[in-house]
Amino acid sequence: YELVSGERRLRAAKMAGLTRIPAIVVKVGDEDQAVLALIENLQREDLDYMDQAEALDHLIHEYGFTQEELASRIGKSQSTIANKIRILKLPKQVKDLLAEHGLSERHARALLKLHDARLQLKVTNIAIEKGLNVRRTEELIEKAINRLAGSQTEASDKRRVMQSIKDVRLFVNTLRQAVGLMKQSGVDARAAQFDRGEYYEFIVRVPKKASGSLRPNEASNPPEQHKLPHYMEHASAEAGRVAVTTATA
Repeated sequence: YELVSGERRLRAAKMAGLTRIPAIVVKVGDEDQAVLALIENLQREDLDYMDQAEALDHLIHEYGFTQEELASRIGKSQSTIANKIRILKLPKQVKDLLAEHGLSERHARALLKLHDARLQLKVTNIAIEKGLNVRRTEELIEKAINRLAGSQTEASDKRRVMQSIKDVRLFVNTLRQAVGLMKQSGVDARAAQFDRGEYYEFIVRVPKKASGSLRPNEASNPPEQHKLPHYMEHASAEAGRVAVTTATA
C-alpha cells in the first residue's frame, strides 16, 4: 500500500497515539496517483504559487493532460491553470527574486505584461526596494510600457523622416544628372538651385536653338526640343518640397 494523500493527517494521528484511523483504499494508476497527490499538495498552505505552477506544468507534460482536462480533474477553471503556468515564462532570476522576497502571484502576473527580460528584472528590483504593492507595481509597469511605446514611435518617425530626406536627395541628383546629360548632348543647359527654407527651388534654362545660324532644312524642321521628363517638372517630398521651373532662352 502507498499513501497518496493525507500525510499530515496520518502524522497527527500518530502523534495523538491512535492505532486505527479511517482510510479509503483504492486502486489507481500512476496518472491518477499523480493527480491525487497534486490535489493534496494544492490544499497545503505552505505550497507557494511557483511550486503550484511547476506541479501543474509537470502533470501536463508528463501525462499529456490538456489544461481543460487537468482543470476538470482538480476542480479548477482552465483560466486558473493557464494563469498559473504562464508565470513559469518569467526569467529564472526574476522568479527567484519573487520567491525570495515574498512577492505575490499578482505581482508575477503583472510582470508578464512586459516582454523584455531586462525590464522585468528592473521592475522587480524596484518593487522590492520600494516595497510596492500590486497596484503600485502595475502602475510602474504601465509607465514602462508607455515609455517603451513612445520611444518606438519616435524611432519610427525618425526613420520616416530619414527616408523622406533620402527621397529628396535622390530627386535632386536626378535633376543634376538630367542637366548634365543635356550638356553632354550639346545643349547649353543652365541650372540654378535656391534654398527657400521650406523647399528647394531649381531653375533650369534650356535654349530653344543651338548657337549659330540654322541650315535651311533645320529651319523648316527644327530639332526636337530637349525637355525634362514630365515627372521632373513638378515634385514634392514629405520632408520638404522641390520646385522646378523650366525656362527657355
